[in-house]
Amino acid sequence: MPNDEKPRIQFGGNYFTDFSVPLVYRGRYFILEPGEPPLITVFLEKDGQIVFEIFKNQPSPNESTEVTSTPVGIVTVTDNRTGKFLYKVRPENETSVVFGKLDGGEKTVLLSDKKIMVGTSTFEGNIFDGIQTGITVKEDGSIGVGGSIPPIILQCLKSIHSSPDSDKEEKR
Repeated sequence: MPNDEKPRIQFGGNYFTDFSVPLVYRGRYFILEPGEPPLITVFLEKDGQIVFEIFKNQPSPNESTEVTSTPVGIVTVTDNRTGKFLYKVRPENETSVVFGKLDGGEKTVLLSDKKIMVGTSTFEGNIFDGIQTGITVKEDGSIGVGGSIPPIILQCLKSIHSSPDSDKEEKR
């Protein structure tokens, strides 16, 4: 079990301590909060500012991307400049995130309370200790584990964690 002195969350059956982030794609940080349906928040850093694309399953208007939602709650994000599909989120009991790949294909990530599945790779029962990303999905569809977190993102995560209504351990 992770050190009780460090902030920690459980995400997809994995523990993340000391401000590690479960899922990253093209500089976007995906945070999942439990619930029916789970709440997904996606943000990135642009020109020194935090920009939300999705906030608790709702589209968040911004200058870089077009974010739309269907009546059943599927949120799709495209690049404003190119019109290219970036990703879509389906918040359900087993939430799925579909990422656009360079070759025009897609890469699906399934998130549940027990595991994180990226393509055919399954992550469960792991401990990500330290200031790092858990799983990074790259634009070509490949994945990496344990990438660095930029200082501005770390500062944002620390301010979220230190808010009065946050607990020592959150299940996400």
